Amino acid sequence: MAAYFHATLAGSGGAPNGGTNWGDAFSWPELVAHAEGVTALPDNRYFVKDDTYNSTGAATALNSARSGTAALPIWMTGVKAATTNVGAAIVLSDWATGDDRPFMTNGALGFSFRDFWHILNMRGTSTHATNGFRADTSALLFNCKSQNTRGAGGSAFGNFGSGRSRVISCDGVSDNGIAFELDRADCVLFGSYAHDSVVGVELGLSGVMQYSIVDTCATGLDLVTGGLHRIINNTLYGAAAVGSVGISSAVNASGILALNNIIDSWDIGAEWGAEQLSNWFDYNNWSNNTPDTTFVTKGLNALALDPQFRDAAAGDFRIGMNLRSRGLPSLSAGGLLTNFVDVGAVQRRSAVIGKSGGKQ
Repeated sequence: MAAYFHATLAGSGGAPNGGTNWGDAFSWPELVAHAEGVTALPDNRYFVKDDTYNSTGAATALNSARSGTAALPIWMTGVKAATTNVGAAIVLSDWATGDDRPFMTNGALGFSFRDFWHILNMRGTSTHATNGFRADTSALLFNCKSQNTRGAGGSAFGNFGSGRSRVISCDGVSDNGIAFELDRADCVLFGSYAHDSVVGVELGLSGVMQYSIVDTCATGLDLVTGGLHRIINNTLYGAAAVGSVGISSAVNASGILALNNIIDSWDIGAEWGAEQLSNWFDYNNWSNNTPDTTFVTKGLNALALDPQFRDAAAGDFRIGMNLRSRGLPSLSAGGLLTNFVDVGAVQRRSAVIGKSGGKQ
């Protein structure tokens, strides 16, 4: 049975607080102690109100060694500062978004969780040597933002234990490292934004990247182990940086499926050390790369069109008419190929092509 706990920066009601409602909310150090102690049990659900949390000391930097289970994960959810609902009564409209998310200033420390944690609606900065936000096996991160400003190395999101973790609708920046370091097996990156980093995304064996954007990184996507990756409907934009590579695999990953992606404005669009005949790239749009590929076959349905980004310099990657309905078509119930999809990460909300205003 779920147990609900609530936290604010200073807490409420006078220490010690039980955290069972906002009138008895944990202070942040109390929540840290609870989440790191034997009281952090499967199906615990922590709600954290929006504020700035200075998590640079031993009592305030969350580094939980406790794990949930596959059936009963441990949850931490950021909510708006004005939230009055408690426990099971907290609803989607209470969830924090954008600058309303709780903000962790972690300094040289990280924000770290073990297996089967679900972390929602949080943001933070760090100079941690390895990972700003770290979660282990079978974790879920949703609507989180992390920036690692360490002078050398360090990722914004990383580790992920033995793999099988999912990162959804997250924003990652590592000034001198990797935005999303998903180098363990079977991890998924979906609907996320990697930008202004040395490497946008690292994927390990059987990793999946879909509907995500990589913007202005030296390497967009690095396939660092094994193969069997699925790279579908992403936008990788290199901003014409000298020496940049859109998709790279020094290990010559094999069994790759890459469809409906935009690979635009890289020094090299995709680079392998040797051709892998088991890889299938097709229905991708290659534009403004010199060259498009090295030891990669683009496929019979490859495109070379101007994606007509709305404003790439400002991070707006909505496409123009050129790439609408040009991706690999979906299957109908009868198994026939119908209903072409747009190429790239950003899909229109309207299925009507050319509708007034180019509705996105």
